[in-house]
Amino acid sequence: MSALADRVVPARLGDGVRRLLPAVWLTHVVDGVALAAGPLAVASVTHAPLPIALAVALQRVPFLLLGPYAAALADLAHRRTLVVVGNGLRACVLLLLALAIGTGHASVGGLLSALLVLGVLETVVDAATGPIGAMLVTEPDDLATLTDRVDAGFMLGTQLLGPALGALLFTVGGGVPFAAQASLLVLAAWVLSGLVLAGPARAAGRRRRSARTRRPIRTGLRRIAVDPALSALALAAMASQAAWAAGWSLLVLYAADQLGVGPVGFGLLISAGAAGGLAGVLLEDRIARLTAPGRLLRAGLLAEAVGYSALALTTVAWLAYVAVALLGVVAVVWSGQLRAERRARVAPVASEAVSAAVVALALSSIVAGCVAGGLLATVGGVAAAYWGAAAVSLAALGLLWRRLAAL
Repeated sequence: MSALADRVVPARLGDGVRRLLPAVWLTHVVDGVALAAGPLAVASVTHAPLPIALAVALQRVPFLLLGPYAAALADLAHRRTLVVVGNGLRACVLLLLALAIGTGHASVGGLLSALLVLGVLETVVDAATGPIGAMLVTEPDDLATLTDRVDAGFMLGTQLLGPALGALLFTVGGGVPFAAQASLLVLAAWVLSGLVLAGPARAAGRRRRSARTRRPIRTGLRRIAVDPALSALALAAMASQAAWAAGWSLLVLYAADQLGVGPVGFGLLISAGAAGGLAGVLLEDRIARLTAPGRLLRAGLLAEAVGYSALALTTVAWLAYVAVALLGVVAVVWSGQLRAERRARVAPVASEAVSAAVVALALSSIVAGCVAGGLLATVGGVAAAYWGAAAVSLAALGLLWRRLAAL
């Protein structure tokens, strides 16, 4: 067991990392459970598409509006304390949610408000957690190893195991997945509470606050706007993310209404997409070598349109699982190529600003896609959201065909 533990978390990384990684992995599982539990909870109270879509959108709104300010707050506070307290507060909110759902007192407004509060707390915790690894590890190779472990935990916990676990726990009782999330967060806070970490650099935090909260996004947006290649990449990414959100936010309703599968089937749909994403990670380099970047990006938009159309048409569960898995492959390969093209066209001095702008545009697109999907499903049924997603991908393909071909 000692040899296995050393293989998973090498001793050379230090005791601090051996506390940090388990805590981060536990929160990854919590986030994965939330992917299934949140929409399932709202769908158990109402069958209206828009509130169900908002259950996904509201968890991302805080990242869009408060992300830079959360980073500034993390510079001024002790990061370990901020993470421990933040996770403790998240656990309290989750326990209240579990109690409300378990006693039959949950309402749509209450659930959406709780999900929004959880999103705010998660934004603060993530901003505080992000730089801790670099504070504990100084060697580039060790930092790369730590990053790989964190990414693997995200893939396994948030995307593969967590959603299926959340859906399975929901079949036991509506409040059970939320109580489970609270327990895991308390455990993560306890593990991290023993971490020895340097205190805040307050002066540096004050000097960086204005730049972090205002300048990078504006500077990045200006840089993207004046570069035809970057603007084409940004528009393609926004269309893809909006299309994804329109369908993904209603996946619980799609699973119930169109496929006739229960909560576990919904969780497995999420896991199928994650499995496809994992396959995409393994295939990304090989596929990228087969064709030119512009051709690959155009093929990706077309493949997305075909995938969403297939979901709109099929009522057979296994075909839907296959379509979602293939969309997962396409998403990883396509977005990887998109990032590579963007990096190749941005000077290192402007990379931080452009990255900040890209994140802001992505979150805006996801929120807009969730709302649009909910409205389309309200008017034309759940399949209309997937037809809308296919239309967005095809529209982006047509409008950006020549600009993407030039890459």
